[in-house]
Amino acid sequence: MATERMYELAFRYKKTKLWQRMFDSEIFAVELSDGEIGYCSIMGRMGEVNAVAVYVGAKGFQSLRTIMTSIEGEGILLDYNELLLSQDCTQCGFDNKDALLPYELDEVRAYAKAHGIKLGGANAFPQFVRYKPYRHPWEITSELDRRRICEALEAGIFLSELLSATSKENIGLVMVNDETETIPLLIKGTQGFVLKTTPVPPEIPVVYASPKLSNDLTAARLKKLKKKGTLQCAVTRLMEPIQENEDEAPYYAVVLVAVDEKTEMILPPTPATFFEEHPEKLLDTFAEMLLENEICPNKIKAGDERTFALLENFCKTTDIKLVRAKEDDLAPLRNAKDSLLYGMLSEDEDTDEDEVNGIGPEQVFDMIMMLGDNELKQMPKSMVKQLLALSDDGVMPPEVEVRLRKLFKL
Repeated sequence: MATERMYELAFRYKKTKLWQRMFDSEIFAVELSDGEIGYCSIMGRMGEVNAVAVYVGAKGFQSLRTIMTSIEGEGILLDYNELLLSQDCTQCGFDNKDALLPYELDEVRAYAKAHGIKLGGANAFPQFVRYKPYRHPWEITSELDRRRICEALEAGIFLSELLSATSKENIGLVMVNDETETIPLLIKGTQGFVLKTTPVPPEIPVVYASPKLSNDLTAARLKKLKKKGTLQCAVTRLMEPIQENEDEAPYYAVVLVAVDEKTEMILPPTPATFFEEHPEKLLDTFAEMLLENEICPNKIKAGDERTFALLENFCKTTDIKLVRAKEDDLAPLRNAKDSLLYGMLSEDEDTDEDEVNGIGPEQVFDMIMMLGDNELKQMPKSMVKQLLALSDDGVMPPEVEVRLRKLFKL
């Protein structure tokens, strides 16, 4: 629930039309009452989003920096949607009424009516949102975040007044890039804000998790399996949020996509929640999937540094060769990722149960008869069992069933 003060400042800020005079990369800072530094971005110049966002501390600024800097050259798995999900900020946005939840709409209308404010035109309705990394945008639930967005709005209002009297150059307001050393800092005192400068926070190096398997027995069992073939693997963020607690923002899980390089068969995906806090869970489910399907590759090609780090200890323990592959060498992985993200591997109600890996059963049957024994053995046993279930319905040709049962001893 938003407070009266939040709505008061939101409507005051909207009157300034500050976004018409600033770009979202012209970052300024405000000293917050809790002692932290809030880094503010004013959005709306390009007409797509109209909002004030405050990123708190060096960690918050790093999430802003990540979005502002390049999204190219990081390999096939740097997904723009995941990039946006990494941001850590509190935001006051302005949108049309259709974008608000019913209770938000009621709040805005009640405040506007009580204060004689006419709600008309585009983006007339303020909305307050908390963005936490890899969680769905959610309502602001903490008093601290409510206070911080109020202080950011106050600073924005003051900055608008300041820009009416002087230029951006005079206050040191520039488009922030890798070479920017300082930005304007607004400090609130008894007589209003004082303008100073503050250093841009140093970049926080990215450190990818490199966990170990939780169960030594799992590693030992995998090590004993006959190794064959090459898997291409990548950690990918799913775009369907999972909510475990209705009072908390839903979380976007990750999945380790694995595809056999030669046959392009996609192994059963292994999703995991709260990957940042417990990366070992993803590794454990991946190892269990391999055991269940009696698969242990000679080599794994990692699609990016995050995946390489995740699998590094696992591959050392199980004597699997791990390499960091180039994008041009990962076409099967790229196709597998696209299939997953577009729902071709999902088990939703809308999925045709006669489809496997996004192709029809006739194509699968033809492929089974064309592949050699060694190639066909790369097919996960769970997928083989799924296919054999079709024989009960008379869908599978007898020669296909005979070959599968003989080769996999089922």
